[in-house]
Formats: sequence, structure tokens, C-alpha cells
Amino acid sequence: MANLGEACGEITGAFLVLGLKYGQKDADDKHSKAVNFLIVKDFEARFRKLNGSISCKELIEYDISNEKQLIAAIQTDVFQI
Repeated sequence: MANLGEACGEITGAFLVLGLKYGQKDADDKHSKAVNFLIVKDFEARFRKLNGSISCKELIEYDISNEKQLIAAIQTDVFQI
């Protein structure tokens, strides 16, 4: 997200999708909000267990908030899936 190198964009996108699917449709729907929080927290824990982190810096081993490291990350195709 914005080359800050903090929360991984993949996990952020997943959180958005989970929120759209399970999140509250109405501001007063506290149950859906609580369920969504549990689902997101579970997803985060499983992602962290599989990948070791949710931090972009740690996952790709480059600090993309630093212009030189961002260029190096791009040159090594670290963003390719």
C-alpha cells in the first residue's frame, strides 16, 4: 500500500474481500461485525503462520519505503507471483 512497506497488500486485499462477504450490512448489526472480526483475525493468524509475517518488508526482504530498495525489489521481480 503506497510503498510504505508495512501491511502486505495481499493481506489488505483479503481483509477487504472478507469484509465485503462477512461484514455488517447495517451499522446496527453488531453480530456480523463481531463475526467478521473473528474471520479476519483467523485469516491473519493462518497467513502469519504460513508466511512468518504480514509485513511487506519482512515478506519480500526489501524496505520499499526506501527508493533504492524499491528499485532493487522491482529489478529482482520480487513482486511477480
